[in-house]
Amino acid sequence: APTLTGTGANESIQTTAPARRVDVEREIDLIEEICRLNGLDAVPVLDTIAIRVPQPNPVERATRAVKDLLAGMGFIETITHTLVSERAGEAFLAKGTSLLRVEDERAGGEPALRPSVVTSLLRVRRHNEDQGATNLRLFEFASAFHYAGATHVERPTLALVADAPVDTRDGQASSNQSQAHQGAYRLMRGVVERVLSLAATRLSRVEFVRTDDTPWLTPAARVLVDGVDIGVVGIVEPRVLKSHGIERPTAAAELELRKLLAKYPPEN
Repeated sequence: APTLTGTGANESIQTTAPARRVDVEREIDLIEEICRLNGLDAVPVLDTIAIRVPQPNPVERATRAVKDLLAGMGFIETITHTLVSERAGEAFLAKGTSLLRVEDERAGGEPALRPSVVTSLLRVRRHNEDQGATNLRLFEFASAFHYAGATHVERPTLALVADAPVDTRDGQASSNQSQAHQGAYRLMRGVVERVLSLAATRLSRVEFVRTDDTPWLTPAARVLVDGVDIGVVGIVEPRVLKSHGIERPTAAAELELRKLLAKYPPEN
């Protein structure tokens, strides 16, 4: 039984639904019932609706800017699956970590979440090499996963892979392995520096410190921004390349940029 109280802007209606109408529980249920009884065609419909588009948050804006920068340097964005084989994943484990496995029969021969996105990029590289593509540069914003002790760790990363640069005189990669490695490392280090020049402030101190704690990269350097370790850059270890079916010297980098991107655009 409805009861009307108040008038004008302050009026309100208190109602009690019949016991048989167990479907009427909320205010919107009552409004729907009134509309049905009076006819839906009697409900006025606005020809326009106000839409307010929110501004992209700093991480989204920065991610787009980095993607545009990499595309301008000849990199192609990939979207790969997070599951890999245990053999492919184990090569990218840091000391004291282990694979995070998925207990699902549908995973088949790839039951592990990748500890590095680089292994997925190398897989894409091999597929394109089989199709005759050369001098490829690939990147992906995606997460990597591992166990550290009993803790599940997810790391949002930017992963990059690039072939050793070709000799501009004949369009072929250098036959000298040392020169090819040096060229590939210089290329990837330059790319990382360009990315950090966009994501970090001009006053930030960027350092590359030699490291031996990433066995899948040899040689390798930790990337520090104002003393904070944000990732690694180096040459993919030959045995890792071979396991992915790749023979050509390849450089790679993996950076954790989220904290820097959250402050985009940098103030200085």
